Parts: sequence; structure tokens; C-alpha cells
Amino acid sequence: MSTETFGQALRRLRTARGLSLADLGKLVNYDRRTIWDFEQGRRIPVPDAVEALDRALGAAGHLVQLAAATTMKAPSIPGLPDWADSERLAAGINGTAAPDTSMRDYLAQALALQRGAEDTAGAAVVLTPTLGQFTAVDALRAAAEGPLHRDLLSLEAQYAQFLGWLHQDLGDRGASEQWYARALMLAHEAGDDNMIASILSMRSNAAWGAGDLRRAVDLGEAAGRPRNATPGVLAFSRQQAARAYAATGDHREAEVALDDAARLSECASRDPEREPPWVYFLDEARVELQRALVLRELGRYDRAAELFRRALRRLPAQYRRDRGQNLARLALTLALAGEREEASAVADEARLLASQTHSDRTSAELAQVDDVLRRKLVTD
Repeated sequence: MSTETFGQALRRLRTARGLSLADLGKLVNYDRRTIWDFEQGRRIPVPDAVEALDRALGAAGHLVQLAAATTMKAPSIPGLPDWADSERLAAGINGTAAPDTSMRDYLAQALALQRGAEDTAGAAVVLTPTLGQFTAVDALRAAAEGPLHRDLLSLEAQYAQFLGWLHQDLGDRGASEQWYARALMLAHEAGDDNMIASILSMRSNAAWGAGDLRRAVDLGEAAGRPRNATPGVLAFSRQQAARAYAATGDHREAEVALDDAARLSECASRDPEREPPWVYFLDEARVELQRALVLRELGRYDRAAELFRRALRRLPAQYRRDRGQNLARLALTLALAGEREEASAVADEARLLASQTHSDRTSAELAQVDDVLRRKLVTD
């Protein structure tokens, strides 16, 4: 098992040369958020970018070799570690070797790559391997001691939270709640305020989707309370609270929460290294998508549709699951506004992505589109 990933090497070389994320980004024509994603293993740069980074950092081909080796291991999911060659990790899992930090880092990298794969291909593709990796983390954590035990406990909470999200997107609310509950217990045990806030926010999202609006509001507010949560995590919490308030008709609280989210997002963008690894898509497009959802809940359909369109143009192409989800949301917004033809065309585009990514949430939104269009046809 390699002792250093592409992202780890990139970060080591950058910090050794005293460069900030923004400094390195300027040298290779990328923004600091993208460099951060490269370092965290969420994205593998294209070959030309790898070569530019290698030259900028004087790596003498080391980064090129690491990127090539990482990509060759799993062509279907770029960068996924090769589990078949991980004899040392297997020894740690079965108890014949003591857990160590390289095993922890390996599994953290695997989770980052599963998150990226889910953004592209959907929850169904990554559910089974993620369950296996969770079992591996659980086994290592049980055998670890001292600071490593705490680190693995936090990583186990991240895996459980991600599994809750996967089941939520696949429409299995019971399994989703069970995984979120397990993640919350682990996060409390680890003292991880970022994960606690994130789980509460995602449970608010699930309650909102199920129509349990009072609970959605309460969970959204609770997600903003952990004292040591970072600005990026709190931005998501306030976005979710805004959506819940808007659904209950509380316009004033929804606007306040949205303004809070925008301020916190800007703060997070100035210092992305403070943020936990699951906060990797906090950008202007995501904030606009949340604002569009709130405006739709408030009945301001024209403005909501405008923001959906603008945000979709900015959403990275690899986020196919999210593109389908938000195309469906745009279609519903257009249907509510009475724009029948455009709503149908956008819904068809979303339907194709929903079938490819197996997103139950997208399919549920499209069912609402069909229902609104039928009702409007009858009343017209």
C-alpha cells in the first residue's frame, strides 16, 4: 500500500514551498477551492493540470506518477484505492496487525472518492462498497487506542452519515434514519461538532422532504447550535433552516437564515482548510440553488426559476445526480408558474438523469411535476 496519495503529496509539496492554496492556484490557473479538492482526494486533475502542478512545485515527475497510478487503479471511479493490493489494511481489519495512521488515511481517501463517485453516478453505485468500507473502519476503530481511536471514531461517524444520505437518496427513509442515528451517536462520542451539525441538518432535510415541517424547522435550528462547527457547516445548517421556514410560510425567518448562510459561505470560502472533508461543494452555485428553493416555497416562481437556471449553468458537469435533482426542481417551479411546455421539456431532461443515477428524490420531484401539470390541465 502506497504511503502517500496524490493529494497528500500535493499538499506536502505546496506547504514545503510556503504557498497558500490561492498562490498555487494562480500558478496553474485554478481557484483555491479546486486546489483544495485535489489535496483532499475529491478530484483527480486532468493530465495537463497534473503536469502543471508538478512543474510549479518542482516535483520532478513525482505528482505525475502518483496521479497516473491512482487513475489506473479504478477506471470507472477515478482515484479509488485498490483494495486487492491492501494486504496491510486487511491485516489491520482481521486483527493480525495493529491499526495505524496510514490505514486511517487510506479509508478517509476511499470515503472522499465514494462521495465524488456518488455525485457523478448516484447512490446505488457506491452503496455496497461504502458498506464494506464502514465495516473496515469499525473493525479498526475497535482495535485502536489513544488519538488514533478518536480519529477513527470520527471517520466512522462520517461513513455512517454518508450511508444515511445514500439511503435517503434511494428512498429508504427507515434505513436512512437508522444510519443518521448511528452517526449522531458516534459523532457525540468523538466530540465532533461539525459532524453533529451536519447530521442534524440532513435530518432536517429528510423531514422537509417528508412534509414534517415542524420537525424540519426544529432540526434546522438545532443544526446551528454546536459551538465549534465551522462556517461552511453552519452555512449548510442555515440554508436548511431557511428552506424549512419557507415551507411553513415564515418569510421573515427564511430570509434571515438565507442571509446568514450567504455570510457564512463567504467566510468559509476564504479559509477552506478549516472545513471538514465533506464540505467540498460550498460555492456560489450551491447557495443560489438553496435560495431558489426558498423562493419557490414562498411562491416567487419567476425569480426562483431564474436562480435555478443560473445555478445549473455553474454546477460542475460531473455532478450528474445533483443536476438531475435540480432540473426536476426547476421543472416543478415552472409547472407551478404555469409554464407547461418548458416544464415538460426540463422534466424530460431530469428524468433521464434520474434513471441513470437511480435517485428516488429526483423521481419524487418529477412525480410532483406530473401532478401539477395534470391539475393545471384540468383547471384550464
